[in-house]
Amino acid sequence: MSPFLHDTSKLAICPKCFEVCGSVSVDGVMYQQLCSCRSARAHKNVKFSPGNDYATYVELCRACGLEVIQSGSKWSQFFCDQCHEVIRDLNRTLGIALIPIGRHSIMNSISLSGKDIEDKQKIESFVKGMHGLWDRMDALHDWRRLMVARRCAELGFDKGKAIPLDEFNFKARSMDREAIKSASIRKLFAFFEVPDAYVLTDPSQTARMN
Repeated sequence: MSPFLHDTSKLAICPKCFEVCGSVSVDGVMYQQLCSCRSARAHKNVKFSPGNDYATYVELCRACGLEVIQSGSKWSQFFCDQCHEVIRDLNRTLGIALIPIGRHSIMNSISLSGKDIEDKQKIESFVKGMHGLWDRMDALHDWRRLMVARRCAELGFDKGKAIPLDEFNFKARSMDREAIKSASIRKLFAFFEVPDAYVLTDPSQTARMN
């Protein structure tokens, strides 16, 4: 969790979109974190703390749906450290960010240098790459919703009721985190149609299988 968050007791998991939302204290100042259920206008008007690029402070890992992670920067990663390492190494092996690891295109090895802005072919390649990246981000967002919904059900929370984030974290301590992350990564790879030759035999293995 982010070191500048002083109080997450007023954050909860939305029972509809399964995103974290509510109020959070940053350096003694309260800010709102909205979920996808709120209108575009509400998101546009919400204020965020200095140093943030977005009005988001914490999220749940987009792979396992279990770990709370820091967010709010254009450089924030989408996954908890363990899931991030496996997915990062998969992308490196594939030579493409099949599973996006963060918001910024550079984090996903997609960029356009200043000297290339006059090169039509490179511009077209960059635009095509960005569209593909955005599509994969949308797919990852949908995956996270499914995983968080599953974690909430496994922990016995009532459907249709907001789930306090602190309570979710407390109950999640009793879960077999290693087994959950391993299973989640396998299913995420299948969701993104990772070739069988790259499927991991365990969460720590990231090299291609022969």
